[in-house]
Amino acid sequence: MKNYNTIEEFKNAIKRVLFNKLSDDVCITFHCIEEIVLRCNTVLNTMMAKMEMFRAQKVEDIALITKEHLDSNIKFYERVDFFF
Repeated sequence: MKNYNTIEEFKNAIKRVLFNKLSDDVCITFHCIEEIVLRCNTVLNTMMAKMEMFRAQKVEDIALITKEHLDSNIKFYERVDFFF
């Protein structure tokens, strides 16, 4: 009978070790996931800031190009009107 208890105790000890290891792995995994989420948020915020800066620069550049184009058209048509 003592052998049976020893085997059961051994099985329970193995179960406890496996459970503790699994619990530690889950905690480590949860910590890793939490860290990944924080990094993803950082990358997302940085990317959104760069996209907003790019959009603002694009709007400014298009406005400048459009103004220059219209000014050159006005000068061209003023010269054309001068000849007619």
